[in-house]
Amino acid sequence: MRTLFFVVIAAVLAYSAYWFIGAKAQETALAGWLDTQRQKGWVAETQDLTVRGYPSRFDVTATGLALADPRSGWAWQAPVFQILALSYQPNHVIAVWPGEQIIGTPLGNATITSETLRGSVKFVPNTRLTLDETAIEIADLSLTGVDGWEAEITSGLLATRRAEDGTAPDDAHDVSIDLQDVTLPSGLRDLIDKAGNLPKTLSEAKLQGTIAFDGPWDRLAIEGRKPRMTAASVTDLNVTWGVLNLKARGEVEVRADRYLDGNLDVTARNWRKMLQVAVAGGVLSADSARTVERGLGLIARLGGDERVINVPLRFSERITYLGPIPIGPAPRV
Repeated sequence: MRTLFFVVIAAVLAYSAYWFIGAKAQETALAGWLDTQRQKGWVAETQDLTVRGYPSRFDVTATGLALADPRSGWAWQAPVFQILALSYQPNHVIAVWPGEQIIGTPLGNATITSETLRGSVKFVPNTRLTLDETAIEIADLSLTGVDGWEAEITSGLLATRRAEDGTAPDDAHDVSIDLQDVTLPSGLRDLIDKAGNLPKTLSEAKLQGTIAFDGPWDRLAIEGRKPRMTAASVTDLNVTWGVLNLKARGEVEVRADRYLDGNLDVTARNWRKMLQVAVAGGVLSADSARTVERGLGLIARLGGDERVINVPLRFSERITYLGPIPIGPAPRV
């Protein structure tokens, strides 16, 4: 019995030593990372940095966090930010963002408020901390720009996973996005729908696909050059905005000049109203819209439902084609 008692005590002491050493190592590593960024010219400050959660967790809490890269113009300020992990699985963390934070971009600052914004993040267990999987949950999120524009998302889920070897290019990630009740900024909404024929809110926006990059998303990518998107395979795109519904699937590449090349098979419900929106927004001229409508009307009649068309959308040499008809410049990423 005495031997068992000493074995238990030794085990407790050994595990306690492991936890305290691990907690100290995490605190030191994070403080060292902040110091390294400052040496590179970043703003990288925090009022307090603590690690708690003994005995089974490493819960990191940073208060008064401010990060900014003056060269790129990106910045982030948060009153508190938490990274929560099980002590025996430190490469799988839960990130918890505060109810209010500020994002700085080259185009200006935006304040983000949310009821829920948290994510589960898994890294490959190596020194580069290569991103493996993510799942970010959103509830009642709003963005407000410094000039007063606003955008909202009632609920959403964003998930990514490194694509399996042999199924996609290197450094590709499978992506799933599911957003409900999305309110676009008024400026963007007015640009798309100048006549105001559509509701303020998209009822849903969903995307399933795979995105390839020219490098891995890891610790070095955050600190330096960001990987560039090189291609995308869309298995399911579904957007519903009022009476309009747009579905698409296909594959595109991103050229060196950032224009898209490739093909998407598009299914559009109430497509004539989409043409009206495009004309009102200046995307199509009235003459071009009449030409497109005649061609698409024939396709719709052949399909049996004149409200619905199934047509290829092609991007080539900086031009977008709907079927054989050029309708404008190709998107630029």
